[in-house]
Amino acid sequence: MKKLTTLLFILVFASSMAFAQNNSASVTQKVDDSESIINQNGSSNSADTYQILGNGNMLINIDQQSNENIANVTQQYGQYHEAQIDQSGSKNEAYLTQDNTSTLTDISQDGNKNLADVYQRNYDFAFEDYSSKVDIGQIGDNNAAWVESDGDRNNVSITQGGSNMSSDGQYADVTQAGSDNESTIEQLGRGGASHTQIQDGSDNDAVVKSSWGSSSGLQEQYGSDNESKIVQNGSHSATTIQDGMNNYSWLRQGSGGSTAMFEQYGDENQVNADQSGEGNMMTVEQDGSNNTAGTQGFSNRGLFQYGDNNSLQLSQLSDGNSAYVNQNGNMNQANITQN
Repeated sequence: MKKLTTLLFILVFASSMAFAQNNSASVTQKVDDSESIINQNGSSNSADTYQILGNGNMLINIDQQSNENIANVTQQYGQYHEAQIDQSGSKNEAYLTQDNTSTLTDISQDGNKNLADVYQRNYDFAFEDYSSKVDIGQIGDNNAAWVESDGDRNNVSITQGGSNMSSDGQYADVTQAGSDNESTIEQLGRGGASHTQIQDGSDNDAVVKSSWGSSSGLQEQYGSDNESKIVQNGSHSATTIQDGMNNYSWLRQGSGGSTAMFEQYGDENQVNADQSGEGNMMTVEQDGSNNTAGTQGFSNRGLFQYGDNNSLQLSQLSDGNSAYVNQNGNMNQANITQN
């Protein structure tokens, strides 16, 4: 009776606020131990929460400030779900569906016209803990983040803007299927960057960090224990594809606008690359196992291109090949095939 009375008070309070400021709030709960709190400060805000068919510690907390924000949350068929949405600004949209057990999502939006759309399903039950997590932070205007995570113990972290550098017009898209995958996207500045990560397998790790410039990136991982890291500062384009086991790629592109593409098909291949300048193009294909392009670490990585309009193509089409290239200047060309 006490729980029902508390819920009734929350609904009445939310309804009175909606009436006074033209806000709307709708709550449906058909589960045990659920809690829903809505606080709307502004006008024309809309919040819908659904917690359906489950039991144990399900919580939804929505805090919307300013005007015309939309928050829609559904949690169903499980336990220990928790969703926290905080929208500060106007015309922000947050959509979230969490399914099965032990999922946690935290969405924070500070600015105008930001979009966060999350679907998260976790099959691994962790007693009084959260196996899969999604964390989205947006500071700025017109940012968009899309997440579809389906599997066991997958984690996603998307940061668009920070306290010292807001972001505008950034786009992030993450798709996960499998288990124990880690996905991280960090976008800072006002260049309108766009990055996509796709993981299908287990124990894969994809990281991209971009600042300023309209950089774009695509990271695809199929298999297990693959790791891909991209750092971009400027208007660059990067693509990494890993299909196998224990593949590693590291790429840094600084100042200017260059293009890089890495393809790794096989097991235990490594690529370490660094390029800076305008109009550089770097392509590396590894089809086999235990191939190395560049050296691992923060010195003497290999495959350098410093300057403008340089072109490099490296193909390693068997096992155990090693290559180290350094092009410093303008309009250099290198084409290497190891078979």
